[in-house]
Amino acid sequence: MRALIEIRTGERYHYSGKDYQVMEVDGERVQLRTIYGPAQVVYQYVTTLRRAIDQGKMIKLQEAPIKTDPNLIISRLPKREARALETRAAYVEAFLGDCGWVTRRTHHDFVEIMIKKIGPHKAPSYTTLWEWKRAFLNAGRNFIALIPNTFRPINKHISHQPLEVQQLIKSNIATLFWNPTPFTKTALISSIRLMLKALNERRRLTEQFRVPSVSTLYRIINEVNAHETILHQRGRKAAKKTHYWGAPIPEPDRLFERVEADSRPLDVIVVDKHGKPVGKPVLTAFIEVKTRYIIAWLISFNPASLDTTINVLQRSLSSNNPRGGLAELYIFDNGAEFIAKTLRKLLDFLGSAVTFCEQDEPNQKPHIEAFFKTWACEIEHMMRGTTHKSIEARGDYDSEGQAMYTLEQIQSIFSQWLDTYHADKHSSLEMSPDEAWSQALITQFPPQRFSDEDLRRCFWRSAEVTGNPSGRVRHQNLHWYGPAVSYLATKQPLVKKLILYFDAGDVSQAWICHPSYPHDIQPLIPMHPEYQNGLTLHFHHVIRAQQKAIRKTQSYCKALEARTQLLWKIAKANKKGYQTLLTALEDGKLSTKQVTEIYEQPSLPLDNVVPCHEYNTATPEDFTLSIGGRRDGDRTD
Repeated sequence: MRALIEIRTGERYHYSGKDYQVMEVDGERVQLRTIYGPAQVVYQYVTTLRRAIDQGKMIKLQEAPIKTDPNLIISRLPKREARALETRAAYVEAFLGDCGWVTRRTHHDFVEIMIKKIGPHKAPSYTTLWEWKRAFLNAGRNFIALIPNTFRPINKHISHQPLEVQQLIKSNIATLFWNPTPFTKTALISSIRLMLKALNERRRLTEQFRVPSVSTLYRIINEVNAHETILHQRGRKAAKKTHYWGAPIPEPDRLFERVEADSRPLDVIVVDKHGKPVGKPVLTAFIEVKTRYIIAWLISFNPASLDTTINVLQRSLSSNNPRGGLAELYIFDNGAEFIAKTLRKLLDFLGSAVTFCEQDEPNQKPHIEAFFKTWACEIEHMMRGTTHKSIEARGDYDSEGQAMYTLEQIQSIFSQWLDTYHADKHSSLEMSPDEAWSQALITQFPPQRFSDEDLRRCFWRSAEVTGNPSGRVRHQNLHWYGPAVSYLATKQPLVKKLILYFDAGDVSQAWICHPSYPHDIQPLIPMHPEYQNGLTLHFHHVIRAQQKAIRKTQSYCKALEARTQLLWKIAKANKKGYQTLLTALEDGKLSTKQVTEIYEQPSLPLDNVVPCHEYNTATPEDFTLSIGGRRDGDRTD
């Protein structure tokens, strides 16, 4: 029968795609911590890890450190242990050689001789000398037996208790101590002692358990794993912060080996062309990790979503982008806006892999996070209308009153600053991103890029629409027009439905074709360009939900006005308690109506609000209203 695999503290394994080190083996539970990359703590059962080793899913990378000093090579002993070994060896050689006359009475004289021979030292007693001699002889006259053994095994105090007592203590800790409202240590100790006394009352006098003292139980509680205690009492974030360790992420070996992507609202209030505050735009950026180059970006009012991600992805893959290309691995945030099978399938179709970061783990994509911080510190927080990084940092500053930049101006400022960022020396590269890019291209082929037509066919969406005689088509309350509509609607063979193609990242871009002539694709023009230009399909659906919520208040508004109101609501997301609702709104966990009920609608003027007259419930049943000599209710046909 095969012996069980022993997992020891200090060993290193490759498990589930990462390198881990065994930090603690507590009974049947093992604590693993990552060696490289983002800090991560994993708990697993010994049986599960043994099964993974048998299946080849867990590979040992490094043995555990040597636990005892006697096995060390003598020549590499520390100075203190080496000096002690020399002293012991000299005493044993003399005792077995010329000084065989040494007895307990003459031991003092023997020590004086050894001091003159090897210099001042701490002399051993007569009994210790005999123990050295016996160890030396029992080891076959091997001087390794004389190496000082300073190792003392450390056993937890709970291991000295009977198994039943151990289980009772662990149960109390898990139930009363590992929760958001834990017992104090004094109360926990009292509970354990009372439960042990109650347990002894049901046992025979000859089978009574010894109740541990208060000090023993206090030591046992203090030896409980600190990470698990914080994890259960204060949550994963607090445990991560307390037990954080810096683990470097290996640098890529080649260009476009890894690309990180993320989105964040800018800390700047933007105004419209009339100077009226509108809201905070959202920045989405892709960074090539090896060169720290921003290969594509987008600043718009569209919330972070799958559509904005695909929009920037298209820009990064376009042949018109001199610094674009297809990456081997894309790292996206684990937010709801990025979790989509569509994105994974598209990149898999192009030959790339996708990985998603864990929730609230920005360190798993540190390069794009560092870029956002650099932009914020150098430019963003210095602009008029900034909301700063927090309410405390903003103080009494009137962000809305000081706002002066339009969306186009923000885009221009970011573009100009990006040129200086790419030309400036990067601290970790020891060169600029521009220089790193040029140097990387020397040793490899140019990145793979695609034409705009290929990208449209890869990323656009389609629908069947009816061609209007006036030359218009409609899909999901979006309208386009063009001469091709009437032309294709009357083209033989006649069909009821035409094929519409549109860009979900910018719904102003649309094309149409006849189903019998799929290669004859004609462009369309947006019916409402001021609304559709730069609008994503995801944000359009949110705006429609906003319109519906406003309509239920017995008022009506245009889509553009609903969009303005929604942007204003998002702009106020830095208020205390509102960020959670905003995230829930974008993730679909709360409807616009539910959010509206919690927070009042912004008091923005509406151009065409239709007044609604109240109905008096006390109106008599025979009451009629005459208009132009006709009573209400009379037939007119």
